[in-house]
Amino acid sequence: MNDPYETSETHLERLLGRALNSFDLPDTVIERLDSALAHASSLRSSHHSAGLHRETYRHTYLLADSTALTLWELVHNTGRDGAEQHELYTDEYEVRLAASRLRRPSSDPLDPLD
Repeated sequence: MNDPYETSETHLERLLGRALNSFDLPDTVIERLDSALAHASSLRSSHHSAGLHRETYRHTYLLADSTALTLWELVHNTGRDGAEQHELYTDEYEVRLAASRLRRPSSDPLDPLD
C-alpha cells in the first residue's frame, strides 16, 4: 500500500481525489494535512463475500508540529454495477458506522470491521 517514493502530498492528493465525500472533511483537517511530513497506510479490515467487498484502511500522517493525524478510508463495491467506491472519515467510529450501513448478507458478523 505504501510507495516509499511517493510524497505525503501526492498520497494525500490521490486519497482526496478518489473519495466521494472528501468535501465533507473539515477545513481544519485539510489545513493541518498541508504540513504532513510523512505518511503510513495500513489495511485495518477486509471482508469479501459473494455480494459485498469491503475494506477499511488507516492513513496516518506525521505533521510538522510532531502530531499525527489519521484518516480512515472505506472502500466498498456498492456503487452502480458493483463499482468500487471510496469514502473518508476522520474518526474510527464514523467509519465503523458507515461500514455497518452497507448491505450485507445475513451470515456476516455483527461488527463491520472484524
